[in-house]
Amino acid sequence: MTKTVNTESIIKSVYTKQEIRFAKAQGWKLLPTRKFSKGDTLDVDIPSHGGPERKAGFVITWWTTIETTDWPASKKDECRKAIEKRAKAVRKQMAEYFAKPYHPDNIDEWAKAEDESKRRAVKAQRERDAIDRMLKEDGMYGIDNTLMQIRKGENVGTTTARYGDKNGIDVHEDFDRYSGRCKYWKITRSFTLNIRKGWHVVLVGGLLTFVKDVNYSRKGVVCEWIEQEREISKIRTVSGFLVRGEHIEAKTLKEAQAISAEHRAMQMARLLNQRKKNERRAEQKANGTLRITFQDSLNAGNCRPGTSEFKHKYEEVIGHRANDISIADLRKYGKLFGVEYYAEKAIEYALNH
Repeated sequence: MTKTVNTESIIKSVYTKQEIRFAKAQGWKLLPTRKFSKGDTLDVDIPSHGGPERKAGFVITWWTTIETTDWPASKKDECRKAIEKRAKAVRKQMAEYFAKPYHPDNIDEWAKAEDESKRRAVKAQRERDAIDRMLKEDGMYGIDNTLMQIRKGENVGTTTARYGDKNGIDVHEDFDRYSGRCKYWKITRSFTLNIRKGWHVVLVGGLLTFVKDVNYSRKGVVCEWIEQEREISKIRTVSGFLVRGEHIEAKTLKEAQAISAEHRAMQMARLLNQRKKNERRAEQKANGTLRITFQDSLNAGNCRPGTSEFKHKYEEVIGHRANDISIADLRKYGKLFGVEYYAEKAIEYALNH
């Protein structure tokens, strides 16, 4: 019948709880590996009731448990002595790890740091999951899709999100060589989306925009948005207001609304002006009074130097400066100056636009 001798009690009496935890984390063996290795089958001399000694094999199935067909007290004492001897070597390793004389407090400090690191990791994952759910509910399809709205470069590391005291995107860059012979650096960038609690992220006008409510009023709300420069890592957060789909930097909402109204008035004026130009152009086409401009020639694909040369020659002939030319004169002087092809291109453009 196989008996099991559990060496865990011996190990716990030799090492502290945190020492055992630290050794496990480092992958160190607390059993003397020369004598006891996992999976090994070793021979032990066992007296046979006054007869000759016999050999009995034992197998180490776990780092603190030895299974054997018998285990004399003398062998158990031998095991304890071997473990105590091994403990001296392990503690020497610990002293080298901490680069100072070994003391149990070193391990306690390490354990506290490990516990704190685990707590931070759990908190970070909990925050990431919460933000990811919120982004999906807001129609942004999660963290990864949200960060797709900025340029990230060829080599992307991690993408995550967390709650913070400011809205924005942090970039961390790792530099490495592609190979020993390559002189160029490989840059791997990791991105962290920071969101203040109570805020949301929406996409407006191609910009990632932070707002307090996704159902914001078009009349104007406080917001912040992301701007990225030519250099990928240069990302900044701009504070301002969102008025009728326009991001505006201003001190107050009233000022932002005034700026928005001014912009819309200018846009309306340009629209009306263009509409009048189109109507006048249509009339000119109809009655044959359409005149070709310098810009028409450029828009038709003619080069600026050639157009300028024609303009100078034409002005020299008529004796004064000219901002436009009739279709008839353009064809006449185009033929005279040997540029009929380019003249017809300008005429065709003007008639079709």
